[in-house]
Amino acid sequence: MKSLYKATALLAFLSLLPSARASLRGAPVFRLSVTGTNVQAGVLLNPGVKPISGKFNDKIVSEILRGVKDDFVGNFLNIDPSQTGSFYLIYVSRELWIIADNPNGVGGMQLTGQVDSIGNSIMFGTYSFMPQAPYTDPMARMCAVSKTTFAKGTFNPTKVTGTLYLSSTVTDDNMTLKFKTVGLVQ
Repeated sequence: MKSLYKATALLAFLSLLPSARASLRGAPVFRLSVTGTNVQAGVLLNPGVKPISGKFNDKIVSEILRGVKDDFVGNFLNIDPSQTGSFYLIYVSRELWIIADNPNGVGGMQLTGQVDSIGNSIMFGTYSFMPQAPYTDPMARMCAVSKTTFAKGTFNPTKVTGTLYLSSTVTDDNMTLKFKTVGLVQ
């Protein structure tokens, strides 16, 4: 029970930390490739009936972010036809990442946790979609279980792969997404 209190206290402390945007200068930025499934958990069917689900991949992400594909979740994202239509991982530190729809990390989801000395990690974060949305925070929770590859003899990341688990009671979605970095942007 004591460890639960310690974990709760740690999570409360992490939520009080200042925004990471001021410290992004020089942080490696990777484009993310994602594939997986999206389950409409809020659509209740009879017990034992498989919920409504769909596939999620880079093409769908790109179409939604550029406004080409109409999707309910587009109401909560920054839709811009001039965007690249990608998600990015900004590797601020071994304790802080940002996943955003732009390489600057603006409006992104901060993930906090620890990457150990051999690259294993579990990171957690919450996302508020858009500040003007009439919902109570947080609207989505995410957990990333991953493996980071470092440049030899350093903690400089060269590649990150893993699985993202996202749940939102606002959009009634549960997602399980495999991800990998597919190139250093900066």
